[in-house]
Order: sequence, then structure tokens, then C-alpha cells
Amino acid sequence: MSPEPLLLRTKLSPPSVQRRVLPRPALFARLREALDHRLTLVQAGTGYGNSTALAALADEQIAAWYTRDQTDVDPQQFLSYLIAAFRTRLPDLAEAPGARLQAISSEGGDWPPVIDALINALSDQLHAPALIVFDDYQFVAKSPEINALLERLVAYAPPQLHIVIAGRQPLTWPVLISWRARGEVLEITRNDLAFRADEIETLVKDHGVGFFIL
Repeated sequence: MSPEPLLLRTKLSPPSVQRRVLPRPALFARLREALDHRLTLVQAGTGYGNSTALAALADEQIAAWYTRDQTDVDPQQFLSYLIAAFRTRLPDLAEAPGARLQAISSEGGDWPPVIDALINALSDQLHAPALIVFDDYQFVAKSPEINALLERLVAYAPPQLHIVIAGRQPLTWPVLISWRARGEVLEITRNDLAFRADEIETLVKDHGVGFFIL
């Protein structure tokens, strides 16, 4: 049996929101619309505060958080982190997904059954709306295997689970066309994340400099 990879717990927690972050209620309300959609795409370049904005939802119905890096293109590692991410918020999650992952890892076989086992386990555990955030998705966006696994999760997730994918480049899954047509995709771009003129005026007037922007 393949050994379970060492998991960094810091990849499974949202970044801390700085005490001197300036609240932005309009943006926060926009982000909370994720609870009304199957999939939310947050896409903007460096400097727009994607992660900080999403971290503000940490006190809401987030089931899990998973920050990606270049090493997550390995399907076994991706699935290990994904299961662990849900376990941080759902400690009673069934053991079936982890057991299936260990079995398939030792056989060198097919990964989608792990996603299927996880979906079944989540269906048993989720009784209220919940979010999972995949941060820094740009690091694995070119991996066909990871895209296929995550697309399967989005397609068959229980209705209580709402999935947020944040990254620097647009997501190019062909299935997005049909999901958009059905109104199942919320898209938040740099135009939503950018500080508005009235917010800049309020920031300077009320607080001067030295505040972070949210």
C-alpha cells in the first residue's frame, strides 16, 4: 500500500484576515451569492485580493478550504488534500473516500471512484448550505487529470455544497457553457474586486493610509 503523503495543515486553512482590513459590504454580499450557485469562479490577477476577500467568508458556511500549489498536479496528493480539507470541518465524514484512495493508490488505477465515494460521504453529512474554496487554482489549471476530478465533483456534488474556484486565469472547461446557460455559475472578476472610486474616497477621508482593502 502506498504511504499516505504528508499534508501541510496550512494549505487547509484560509489566510488570516488582517485586523486593519477595511470592510467592503458590497463585495462581501456579492461573494455570499456563491451559496445560490453550483459553482463560483473568482478570477483576477495578483494584487486584487482574491484570497483576502474569500477569507472574509471563513465565518460563514465554509465546509473546507484548499490552497493549491505546483505539487498538487499529482492526483493522489490532490485527493488526499481534498478529503483532509473536508475532514477539518466534517470530522464525522465516512472513512470510505480515504479507504478507496488507499486501495487505488496501491493498484495504480482509476481515480474517479475516490471522488464518487467522497460525494456519497458528503451527501450523508451535509444538511445545510456549505462552501469549499479552491484557492490558487492557476497552479494546476493545465492538468487534465485534476480538471477532470474537480469537474466531476462539481457536476455530482450534493445540492448543499457550493464550490468556489479562485485563480488568476479563466477556467476553460467545455461544460461551463451548459452550466452558465442554466444560471448555475457565478463569476466574480477583477471589476468586482477592484476598489471603487467612492470606496477610495471613504478610505482616504476616514482612515488615511495604512489600511488593507477588502
